[in-house]
Amino acid sequence: MTSVNVRELIPKNVLGSRETARTIASDIAQAVHESHGSFEIDLQGVLGFAPAFFSEILSMIGEASQEQSVPLVKLVIAHPPTELSSKHHAVCRPHGLVISESEHGDWLITPTSPR
Repeated sequence: MTSVNVRELIPKNVLGSRETARTIASDIAQAVHESHGSFEIDLQGVLGFAPAFFSEILSMIGEASQEQSVPLVKLVIAHPPTELSSKHHAVCRPHGLVISESEHGDWLITPTSPR
């Protein structure tokens, strides 16, 4: 599975802004291109991130998926620095995504099922 190691690309402990997320836009686009719709964002070493950072990552994935005609099938957030909470669900919802936690503690993000 294609993986983007955020800590290697952004040497910060806490990721707080949309602008910070945008600094890895080309890495996200490359991962979408190589992934066939399933890839991983690895947050190992990150101590925390703001909802704005998370939302911008999801926006960039959506943009790259649309531009490249590679629909998102599954996104894995490996080594999340916090427990999955209602705010993470709230961030995913406007992007048409749902989030759950795997038995190993990773977060799984998939498109919302059509109704």
